[in-house]
Amino acid sequence: MKKKDLIKFGLNEVQADKIVEEYKKALKDSIPKARLDEVIAERNALRIYTEEQNKKILNLEQRIQKREEKNMTLLRLLME
Repeated sequence: MKKKDLIKFGLNEVQADKIVEEYKKALKDSIPKARLDEVIAERNALRIYTEEQNKKILNLEQRIQKREEKNMTLLRLLME
């Protein structure tokens, strides 16, 4: 919103100037939407990657467990 719009709403020039000044200060510390979108996209991609890696780890753990069970069975058969 511009100063002239604020004046149309019934504010005087000093009030409009203060609002515009405070608005500019608030915007100065804000993060641009494009950068925010970029960070969100990165975060989402990392979440997907992490989920995939966790699935791979779980799969490997299951394979190791099955391998150990087979080895134990083989050992028992060999000891008989």
